[in-house]
Formats: sequence, C-alpha cells, structure tokens
Amino acid sequence: MACSRLIEKEAYVKDKKKCIALIDGNMVPQHLTIPGRALVKGDTRVLCISAASIVAKVIRDRIMLELDAQYPEYYLKDHKGYSTKKHQNAIRK
Repeated sequence: MACSRLIEKEAYVKDKKKCIALIDGNMVPQHLTIPGRALVKGDTRVLCISAASIVAKVIRDRIMLELDAQYPEYYLKDHKGYSTKKHQNAIRK
C-alpha cells in the first residue's frame, strides 16, 4: 500500500508513459496507474529495489524509535518491526 501511495505522487512519476514499478514480491498492486512488475527476491536481484529496501528499513527503524519514546512499555526499539517475545508479552498485558 505504501508503495502504491508513493508511486501516485507526481513528484516521483514525471512521465508515466516511461515508468514501470518494480515490486519486491510476487504480486503487483492492482490499482497502480503505471505498469508494474513483481520480482520475487527483487531486493537481491535489482539494485534500485535493494536501495529502496535499505531506505525503507532505515526509515522504519527511526519511526520505531520515535514510537518507543511514546510507548516504552511495548519495547518497540528492541524489535523495530520484527516481533520479539518481550514485545508479545507486553501486548498481552
């Protein structure tokens, strides 16, 4: 979904006729306004997907740190998007 929102922004797509969305995965979102191609393990096969993956993970980690400051009882800084036992136990409480 975030991928689709990003592609829709005109600042990122200047000429839709010359663009293709490379998707790391096995499905192309149906509501794209430009052609898309799904590439299983695309982050290991295509340099721009690898770079986008790194950028997305860095941003996610920063967001998790900010959320941890607001909700320290969930230990978000420790798992940064990947569940841990400590986080699961905190949710159950």
